[in-house]
Amino acid sequence: MGDGITEIKDRAFSGCASLNYFLIGTNVNTIGEEAFSDCVSMARFYSLSAQPPVCGNQALDDINKWDCTLYVPSQSIDLYQTSSQWKDFLFIKDASNIEVASIALNTSELILKVGQSYKLTTIVSPTNATNPSLSWTSSDHTVAEVSTDGTVTALNVGVASITASATDGSNVTATCTLTVSPTDATGVTILAPESTHFKVGESMQLTATIDPETTTDKTLIWSSSNPTVVTVDATGMVEAIAVGSATITVKTTNGLTDSVDLTVDKTAVSNITLSRSELRLEVGESCILTATVNPANATDPSLIWASSNPSVATVTSEGHVTALSVGSAIIIATANDGSGVSATCMLTVDKTLVTSITLSETELSLEAGQTAQLTATVTPSTATDQTLTWSSSDPTVATVSATGLVTVIAEGTCTITATTTDGSNLSASCQINALSGITEINADGTDDVIYDLQGRRVNHTQPGRIYIVNGQKRLM
Repeated sequence: MGDGITEIKDRAFSGCASLNYFLIGTNVNTIGEEAFSDCVSMARFYSLSAQPPVCGNQALDDINKWDCTLYVPSQSIDLYQTSSQWKDFLFIKDASNIEVASIALNTSELILKVGQSYKLTTIVSPTNATNPSLSWTSSDHTVAEVSTDGTVTALNVGVASITASATDGSNVTATCTLTVSPTDATGVTILAPESTHFKVGESMQLTATIDPETTTDKTLIWSSSNPTVVTVDATGMVEAIAVGSATITVKTTNGLTDSVDLTVDKTAVSNITLSRSELRLEVGESCILTATVNPANATDPSLIWASSNPSVATVTSEGHVTALSVGSAIIIATANDGSGVSATCMLTVDKTLVTSITLSETELSLEAGQTAQLTATVTPSTATDQTLTWSSSDPTVATVSATGLVTVIAEGTCTITATTTDGSNLSASCQINALSGITEINADGTDDVIYDLQGRRVNHTQPGRIYIVNGQKRLM
């Protein structure tokens, strides 16, 4: 009460059961009857009057004088200790050190979202407390912090008690119960990648930010509209699987989304290397060329094979080259992806020489006028030039045609030879024993009468010739 008040009327504060602090100014000299009846919660009572005010009947009786401290001017302590009703206070102290009697917060309950702040304000009573300064504490620093000026900052979801305490030793406190609720995301943004185009096998890291920064649940859910083209994992790492396009979307737990369109370009062939750059084959031979395509992850590594001269050599779609005739050809492997990249092999096809000749007969005995067909088998069957020349060592005994037909002319022996013309200088021969057409000559009765095959009697024979002896042919 201000210093202009001199009297407190009867029953002035009667029934103020929750009143725990009261101050009487310096000029109050009278307190009426039952002025403070039922003020059972009074803890501090200040009387700044130098002379103890005169108390009416039961003016102070309901104040619990064992728990309530009476504060009076220091020079008046003795007077109060002997005055009616005042002397009943167990504790009478010097009022020059006015302790804080109460602290009132502007709110006793507070709800904040994570990241939000709020400044609590206080009213310290009495206003003339000697040391009105306060200290602030949080019951759970993981939930909220409070600064020295009462500014509360919510850190995590939960409940904490924010307490303002008097620092004058009065042990007076005031508490605000703080509830921190989750902060929902208000937006999510995928940071623009350096490029939205990449190639099969490549990967890139996508990053997203959530607004506000204080969002409680920062869980992000990543997805791809076309996982066969682009996949994305839980961290936003994307990988190109196949040529095409896909939309990558990120979503917060409360349903906010952002997306980015990605394109997977084909990886063109940059280089082709053949297993052979030059090749020599003989007619009929074959060879498989293998190709190495770079890069290894080219989208379409298939090749188109071609021969510049199909009459000389052909090539299959697998690079199988077959030599057909003597000459040269270029075997070309071209990328099928339209990149225009190719590789070549220079092929030379040489003639295939004869390695051996076999005649159908190696020796024949024929009579004059008879014929026989000799057949020659040339090895290999793929020899380029299988032409043979036929010759007789003695055309007077037997002749041979260009096709190997032997005709016996007269009695005797000769050799028929088939010779290659391809430069291999190979040959094969058949011996011809030519007999006369006379099959029998009757002897004149004389032993050992000898005739030649023309029926003429001879006295002397020549080795290697056939004669008729006693009517029988005999080789002498």
